[in-house]
Amino acid sequence: MNKKEILVNPPYNIGNDICLFKRRKYYVSELQTLYLKDVLVTNNGICFKNSKIIPGSIQEYTDKTRIFELTGLLQIKCNKLLTFNDNHQYLIIHHPWLNYYHWLTESIPKLWLVKNETRSMILLLPHNYKNILYVQESLKPFKFKGIQYYPDNCNIHLANVAIPQIKPICCYYDPYLVNDIRDFYIDYVQRETTVNIDLGNKIYIKRGDNPRRKIVNEEDVINKLESFGFTSISAEKFSFYEQISFSKRIKYLISNGSGLTNMHFMNKQSTVMELFKKKTNINDFHDLVIWYLASALGLKYFYQQCRPVDKKMDMFRADLFVDIKILCENVSRMLLNKV
Repeated sequence: MNKKEILVNPPYNIGNDICLFKRRKYYVSELQTLYLKDVLVTNNGICFKNSKIIPGSIQEYTDKTRIFELTGLLQIKCNKLLTFNDNHQYLIIHHPWLNYYHWLTESIPKLWLVKNETRSMILLLPHNYKNILYVQESLKPFKFKGIQYYPDNCNIHLANVAIPQIKPICCYYDPYLVNDIRDFYIDYVQRETTVNIDLGNKIYIKRGDNPRRKIVNEEDVINKLESFGFTSISAEKFSFYEQISFSKRIKYLISNGSGLTNMHFMNKQSTVMELFKKKTNINDFHDLVIWYLASALGLKYFYQQCRPVDKKMDMFRADLFVDIKILCENVSRMLLNKV
């Protein structure tokens, strides 16, 4: 299968951290949709045929494939089984990692692969997805033959199923795909809804009460950013359509973690700054998902490494301390790069 080389733009404030950002290219292949029979799907979307994981239904991390397999087999053994033995074409797009970032950058691209076929498909989702607003609003522009929700404690056996392949590595994006999805949702919100929110063009998305990866001096961060004209918000208080509406007006966005997912709806050449954990132990690694996504979307990327409160904690859990002096320097540089 032919692979396409994707070049990554370096950060605008890279300084002496060249080694940290040395991986400036990756390769993507065109993803396919698998049309299969006699497939077993666990409640969290791990797909099996003949007791083996279906390649392309989960990410291809060598250290996680075995975990997916064992987790799935345990669910198969412990959970009830529902059988859909009819001739309907069922569609599976969910997978084990569920949050705003993974839904928008992995499940929605899976759906995009079959966007011209959804009228003949029944989408299957666990029942808990029914109460997630960003899931429901993101699905509304697509017309399905139906959407069915199955109990959260059940696995499903499908006679006929379509499984669009998931991108194998989280941080590997097809720029054409992410920009097509971006334009699709912005057009839908402008054309089909009355949502129109303007929170300003400089936004800081707060970590707030999130139990992980808190900014311990966030009040100081907010006060300093307000002096630069930034508005601080809690993104989860807004609907999916509202987030699209105000994000397309943002010229400068600062946050850490999944709050930066809303860069998806910013205009090209706008600017994002990621606050991320400095590597402090042998198990740490530099997560590339935000940097690579910014590049794929044609955005300017800035960053600031932050000291963790506990050096032994990993990047997914550690609370962070933001150096205010360095933040001021980075914000000043960011604002000088006019968009």
